[in-house]
Amino acid sequence: MLNRNKLFPKPRRICAFDLLPIELVHVIFNYFLAQEILHSFTNVSDYVDSILFSYSSHRLNFSSISKSTFDLVCRYIRPSQVISLTLSNANDTSGQSDLFLTHFRIEQFIQLRSLRLIEIELDSLESIFSNLTHLTLLRSLTYETNGIKTKCPNWIYGYSGMIINVKSCFEETAMRVLPRLNVSNLEIDVAKKLPRLRHLTLGKSNYGEINRILSQVPQLRSLNVSLQGDASHIHHLSFCSQLNRLALKIDDSLISMTQMERLLPNLTQLINFELHAKGRRDLADGHRWKVLTEGLVTFNFKFQIYSSLDDLTLSSFRNEFWVREKRWYVAYKEEYLFSIPYFAPVEVHCSSVSLLSVWKTANDTSFYENVTKLNLSPCPSEDNIRTISTMMDLGCIQQLTISKLNHILFLNFYLLSMHCLHTLCINGSLSLDYIEQIRHFRFEQIRTLKISSNSKITDYFIEELLRIFPCVKHLYVSCLQSRAQMIRLIDGFQHLSSASFTITSWHQENERHCYFEPELLIRDSRRLTRGTYRCRFYRSMRGSQSYDIHIWIEEKVSSSSFFVLVLNAFHLKLNFSSDNCVG
Repeated sequence: MLNRNKLFPKPRRICAFDLLPIELVHVIFNYFLAQEILHSFTNVSDYVDSILFSYSSHRLNFSSISKSTFDLVCRYIRPSQVISLTLSNANDTSGQSDLFLTHFRIEQFIQLRSLRLIEIELDSLESIFSNLTHLTLLRSLTYETNGIKTKCPNWIYGYSGMIINVKSCFEETAMRVLPRLNVSNLEIDVAKKLPRLRHLTLGKSNYGEINRILSQVPQLRSLNVSLQGDASHIHHLSFCSQLNRLALKIDDSLISMTQMERLLPNLTQLINFELHAKGRRDLADGHRWKVLTEGLVTFNFKFQIYSSLDDLTLSSFRNEFWVREKRWYVAYKEEYLFSIPYFAPVEVHCSSVSLLSVWKTANDTSFYENVTKLNLSPCPSEDNIRTISTMMDLGCIQQLTISKLNHILFLNFYLLSMHCLHTLCINGSLSLDYIEQIRHFRFEQIRTLKISSNSKITDYFIEELLRIFPCVKHLYVSCLQSRAQMIRLIDGFQHLSSASFTITSWHQENERHCYFEPELLIRDSRRLTRGTYRCRFYRSMRGSQSYDIHIWIEEKVSSSSFFVLVLNAFHLKLNFSSDNCVG
């Protein structure tokens, strides 16, 4: 029988990448996250596909990822190809860790070097922590949380015992994993030597806890720590002699320049220093700091000084050493003395254009180069906005906050040049008069819409929002009156990827059902009828009568583009499966 493949061979897909050696393609891949590699390089050519299939240094960062992309990556990636993993149960990816663990077990990631966990739910934590010891190559572990998330409150489901068990499991596992880590960001007391640890970030710790931990990390190179309580003996801390980077925040005590003069000479290898503290007037002495910091490459500080500083004192930061030799620039505003641009503001309030009175050793460009947020609350004026436009580049603004919806018109002249603007926060009145003034506009650049107000939101207002902001992908609303309004917003915003709502006055029996079956809240949604979402229902805070609902939604992408992505990934796997067949 004639072999059809020999008579009609498949045309080879080729491209310019085929001229590159495998090692160079791997270097290119190293600059991209796994989802970016998947979208950009799959099905480019047979040669690139073969490299992609064998590539074993994927980095998965699922923070703020769309559910469609998350699902695609989970279908395509093999755990043994992953060296870095970030999981997040933040509000815009609610329920992610639970979904991830339906695809994989954490112990399958045998090549994993770095693991970062953000606001992970209790059930997922238990599964992850109990299997961390299987990750023998793990060198970096970060656990970020403002509190343990649970699907149900303790009065409905007895989580107290489970929380104790998970904390115990975590501490036991951490003590077994920590000795082989290079980087750690954990809130845990250290009871034995950690000879490999080079970089450590601690949570809030007192003097005794910090000293105890420092005695167990003889090779520490970098430390980020927040000192709580009495700081009078800070110069007695037993810092490792090899420490070259220190970020120190002191919250509860006033420090003096004398204390710094006793501390820093002990750190002979230090080249990068960051200090955030409250202090006495003598901290504002640029001449004394010059003596202490001549050997540093970077020095960033933010001091809260309760005494007023005069120009004579501040001029000690405007000499040859600070401005020309080191190029360390300083600003003073409202009792804060700080480095710029490192501690420069990221948000500017239109009502306080008294910013012109800020004392600084750099020009406006340096002072405002970090600004990405503009707040027009409560009452903007054309003069203020015109002044702001001369002080900074409005093209860098990413988030705009207004108290009345029509205030966005104050920026109408600048909107075309504000190409980075993607987030709009409305913190105030939802009057129909204001929405009538902008009903003929379309703000297609807005991808994130946040509405926080004490006003009642009406059905008409919702319909106008859907027209005026047609491209919203992330929605946060704290003033809904009914479940029907929530469903209308979900179905009406065609590109929605995540949504968070706050609803008040819920009956306890309804609450009980919603914790166990949050899908009941959105059962009437036309868009979410196929299980293409994850939903979580939380009480806002203990004793509160308001409830937060977070939904992670599969985007409505065009069927053709999504089919091509899935088909490409399937084609890649199929090719290698058939190539490996014998006979």
